[in-house]
Amino acid sequence: MPTHYRDETGKATPALGWAQPSAAALRADLLTILDELPADAGFCDLDAVVARLVWQRPNLYGNAPQARPLVEATITEAELFGVVAERALTPLGRALLRGEELRSVAADLLPAPTTTATFLPDLTALVSGAPAAELAALLDTAADQESRDAASTWRFTPASVRRAFDTGRTADELLTALSAIADRPLPQPLSYLIRDVARRHGQLRVVAAGCCVVANDPALATELANHRQLANLRLRLLGDTVLASAQPAATVLAALRDAGYAPVHQNARGTTVIERHEPHRAPAAARSPRPIVDPPTLAAAVQRLRTAPPKAYDLERSRVHQDVAAHAEQLTAAEQRLLTDAIERHQPIVIQYVSAGGTHTTRVIEPEHLITPVLVAWCHLREAERHFLLSSITATAPVP
Repeated sequence: MPTHYRDETGKATPALGWAQPSAAALRADLLTILDELPADAGFCDLDAVVARLVWQRPNLYGNAPQARPLVEATITEAELFGVVAERALTPLGRALLRGEELRSVAADLLPAPTTTATFLPDLTALVSGAPAAELAALLDTAADQESRDAASTWRFTPASVRRAFDTGRTADELLTALSAIADRPLPQPLSYLIRDVARRHGQLRVVAAGCCVVANDPALATELANHRQLANLRLRLLGDTVLASAQPAATVLAALRDAGYAPVHQNARGTTVIERHEPHRAPAAARSPRPIVDPPTLAAAVQRLRTAPPKAYDLERSRVHQDVAAHAEQLTAAEQRLLTDAIERHQPIVIQYVSAGGTHTTRVIEPEHLITPVLVAWCHLREAERHFLLSSITATAPVP
């Protein structure tokens, strides 16, 4: 399962990704220890297992207090995946340890899915055991599930059958599909319900429309529906004198007037909307802006800014520069100062970066904040916030 965290390449980091280098070895060593126990036997003393692992690989696992939380997490993980149960290795775990085909072992452990249902006269369907995917999908389309246990129950209602017809099925298609999964002939109440809902399905139709055009004469309505200049409106006859268009009312009014008609605009209550004509006004005369300060004063201020010495600032004594220097030792002193200045001022900077997969890229980033040894910045290449390791930044340069 991916998390909301992203690496420097923009990929989501997995929730099960364990950063500890001993994770893979610990899983394999733990399963090997459990495999040494007799069949269907588990361990009772967790401390003994931890001591065995520490004795077996002291350089990898350290001491017992350090290894115990990792062992407990690994056992919990193995139980969630069905590899370990009751602190004993399951057949699925033994197959995983020996590199055997897991699908066949899992198939032997799990019951076969049920492919048939029993339809009762009270408009319910009963499925014993775990239903097959096709069976559950069909029943979910035409019925409402009421219970899910060792036996699952679905109930047919007019609303649930109508839902099946909304997906494009007909009464004959639905009855044929239900008969194919039934272990006995369908009861008459269910057949009557499906036929009755099918008879009423589609008696009302809802048409999406941006606006309606009402004509006083059916001939005029037919003329508008077949007018070539109004083809873009896609007018559709809903009645003798009523047409519908997916375009908004303003677009329809403009098109009708361009075609030589004289329509009026009405609101949803049928009241005519009075349009106001904006009078033509001459454009206002352009005025030259008045300077805020007189030119001599402005020139003197510019000269003082140009000749003033820069403000003294000891960049190298800042905390950010110390962190950059400690974790980005591969950069030159000038590059470290440039990166420190960009971080403190939140200014764009060009970096050369090496991803975890060894890919070299050149990016323009805008530093947001530093969480040593990770720099959080906005990446112009990905157009998103990304995390960059200081140790993976191989060079820096100012933005051209």
